[in-house]
Parts: sequence; structure tokens; C-alpha cells
Amino acid sequence: MTLDDAIKAVAGEAPDEYARAYADAAMQAADEAGTHGLEAQVRYILANLSTWRGARAVKVKMAMRRWLQGRL
Repeated sequence: MTLDDAIKAVAGEAPDEYARAYADAAMQAADEAGTHGLEAQVRYILANLSTWRGARAVKVKMAMRRWLQGRL
């Protein structure tokens, strides 16, 4: 799963309204602040996904964490 797929999944499926809002704003953040803006949005999204459970949630969170680790 790509980061783009993960962000789209959060925007459409996550139970947390804040996570969905951060996902909706992720591409705008990337356009305005580059990769650093996208990185911040991904961190905000992950911080608000603690209540999302299940196989889909695990895949989405893993894709986001993997992308963040590649940024180190």
C-alpha cells in the first residue's frame, strides 16, 4: 500500500473525524509546505487513529509508519 492509498483510506474510512480532516488536508499541506508539510500531516493522522482497529487499519497505519521511517 502506498502512502497515497493510505491517506485516501483514512479520509474515507477512519472513524475519527480529526484523522479524516488531517487526511483531507494532507495533499494541500504537501503543496504548500512540501515534504515537511506532508510529514507533519501524516504524524497528525497517525496520532488520531488509535481507535481504528482491524486488518485495514493495520495496513494503513503500517504504510504510514513505513513512509515516515524512510524519511529519517
